[in-house]
Amino acid sequence: MNSTNVVPDANIAQAAEAELWRNIRNETRHRLTKTVTVSFLYLLAALAVGSYLINAVIEAGRGAVYYVGWKETELNVNWMTQFVWSYAVLALLATIAYVLTMLLIHDKLPAQLGAAMNRMPWIGSTMRMVSMGSFCQSIYQSVARSRTYGDALETAAEEVSDAALRQWSAVAAQRIRSGQSLSNVLRSSPMRDQPLSAVSVMIENPRSMEESVRVWHQATAECHSLARSRLMRATQVLSVSALLVSVFLAAFAMLSASMFMSVVMSGLS
Repeated sequence: MNSTNVVPDANIAQAAEAELWRNIRNETRHRLTKTVTVSFLYLLAALAVGSYLINAVIEAGRGAVYYVGWKETELNVNWMTQFVWSYAVLALLATIAYVLTMLLIHDKLPAQLGAAMNRMPWIGSTMRMVSMGSFCQSIYQSVARSRTYGDALETAAEEVSDAALRQWSAVAAQRIRSGQSLSNVLRSSPMRDQPLSAVSVMIENPRSMEESVRVWHQATAECHSLARSRLMRATQVLSVSALLVSVFLAAFAMLSASMFMSVVMSGLS
């Protein structure tokens, strides 16, 4: 093979791989957005139907009386009014959670709030892998261009979209330039999942440029692989959980209406 074709071919392969990783991150955000939105709509629909049903029972039962033996008893619907308010509070909390989750998925949260939301099970862990994948890819591309780690971290601070990781990268670049070791700096990362923690151990001893590039390439590939697997688990759990909760809320409203009908029928018998 002509040696002059090796570098262009390598550049094409690297560009294709970078585009693949970028597509994985975009697809992860898209699928999470779709799953969370559908789950939210299911929940809102169940709350709306449940509230309407309970409220209809309240209106029908307000001022009504029934007989226990020969004693006239007014039907008590105050406890059902409390459930209507409970459904309204749940709808408000669900809306707030949905907005925050959307902001988390699209990296629009402030650093501290984003770091707290990243601790969420399933969604948070998936988004941590997406952010770490973007960070590792940026470092990998910088190291492959023979840039120093200080410059690589400074570039990552500009390219990474996660606010907490972006702020940390800017500070980490200054710490590297002040003489601190890269392994110690990486251990202070706000995201300490397996790929990055493994990198901090592997680069603790001096390595050649080729070995460093290989380490960061492997970390980037592993982050995106984990993002895919966690996405599948998150979508499954969210879909099933939203369906079960929605069915429970709707069934509870139907149970309340059935209890009302049972009391009325008992009073008529």
